[in-house]
Amino acid sequence: MADYYTPEQQIGAYDDQRPWETCMTLGTQWSWKPDDKIKSAAEVISILARTAGGDGNLLLNVGPMPDGRIEPRQVEVLKQVGVWLTKNRESIYGTRGGPWKPARAIASTRRGKAVFVHLLRVKDDRFELPDLPCQVMSASFMNGRPVKFSQGEGKLHLTFDPTAIDPLGTVIRLELDGPAMNLAPVEAPSLIKASASNVFRNGERYSADKAFDDDPHTRWAADAGVKQAWLQVDLGEPTTFSKVAIRESAVGGQRIQKFEVQYQDGNGWKTILAGTVIGPNFKREFPAVTARVVRLNILEATDGPTIDELEVLK
Repeated sequence: MADYYTPEQQIGAYDDQRPWETCMTLGTQWSWKPDDKIKSAAEVISILARTAGGDGNLLLNVGPMPDGRIEPRQVEVLKQVGVWLTKNRESIYGTRGGPWKPARAIASTRRGKAVFVHLLRVKDDRFELPDLPCQVMSASFMNGRPVKFSQGEGKLHLTFDPTAIDPLGTVIRLELDGPAMNLAPVEAPSLIKASASNVFRNGERYSADKAFDDDPHTRWAADAGVKQAWLQVDLGEPTTFSKVAIRESAVGGQRIQKFEVQYQDGNGWKTILAGTVIGPNFKREFPAVTARVVRLNILEATDGPTIDELEVLK
């Protein structure tokens, strides 16, 4: 690492002191391949917003086909992203990251006296953020449509018409009473309903939600000496899924020796799959199930287990 750094195929952590650039592919690899799984426009915009919100730059790779053309599926995604950027360019170009650090559901950028709040996963007509140490003078969507807001008791409340939500990424502009760059970075709410049977020293740094925040720099960890534990997430509503991806942390080496992936069915648990080791790149498909709460039940570990990321996928 020198004057800058370039995380590949992952979004870098918030850093407003040293330049960085996330290098990511639209497909699953740097070169084109037939029938590759490509990211949707919403996924690309989320990656872009969280990268800009972390004070970084995004390099998005598109691999040409053997004849030099860009695959039509990729062209369509890029066109959708282009249309979104036409409407929301002020929230991306020429901005700096923050003041709220990026999370799975939110990112923020700033310039002058404006803060742009990128709502990436919104289902309701309201959103709550840790308050800023300044006065918010106005709030509006990028088209100028007003947004109701209030500040008090350490919270900033935003209330809006749910029909105004853009499925690709909604941006709310806040006008402040002073320069936005004077504000220190603030942790954004995770909005992840996760829990675990044990957390390392019962601290926030290794809490259960860190295994579901789509951030490779954070992890859930149990106390040293713990050899059995569970980690679970509440998806908020019944969700159909058929894949699971688990990344066991490299810290301390491979520790998990026996485990189950389960879902809650009434007051009990049903096992979807079972295994011995997980390691850094565990992926498994299974017949689709619909559930709200999913659990990794660790039956045997050599020491306190720790998980970088657990994903439940369609």
